Amino acid sequence: MLLEAGNNRYLIDAGSDPTEELIRRGMTLDAINAVFITHMHGDHIDGLLPFVDLCSWYYKTAKPEIWVPDLEIVPALKSFLKTGGIQLSSLIHFHQVTEGLIFDDGMITVTAVRTGHTHCSFGFIIRSGQRSVVFTGDMKGDTGPVEDYPKLVKEDGHDLVVAECAHFDAMLYQTPLEQ
Repeated sequence: MLLEAGNNRYLIDAGSDPTEELIRRGMTLDAINAVFITHMHGDHIDGLLPFVDLCSWYYKTAKPEIWVPDLEIVPALKSFLKTGGIQLSSLIHFHQVTEGLIFDDGMITVTAVRTGHTHCSFGFIIRSGQRSVVFTGDMKGDTGPVEDYPKLVKEDGHDLVVAECAHFDAMLYQTPLEQ
């Protein structure tokens, strides 16, 4: 998911290789300010390796902040890059996602909210000015929105909610959550 705010660009998860899509859109990897990963399953992180790889040797001015739920991925990325003779760029900075406000660059703020999908999974509330968007990431198994969704969005009104429905039947939740 690509989020644009002003001239800044952010990725939410990187399940597939984002580089091809960015290039198709006429953007380069050094245009990405930050990457936020909801959880460490392959369908949310598999595209992180090619992104980091290209930012380390080709897009040398790229300096993304990368937020991951588990920093154990960093040594794995470094090790993989080393097999190709590449060193992780010193301009790439990794951070651990924890609950609460994790990012504020003056353009957007990102607040992480723990979800029940895995032992370490998060949704993100992103605010820019008076606007707010919620990215749920995957939610808890067959009870998805009943347990996770209200924690993310019920207290505040939001302009948009991007809810992932991969692990439950979204058709079961057609009525308003307040009922």
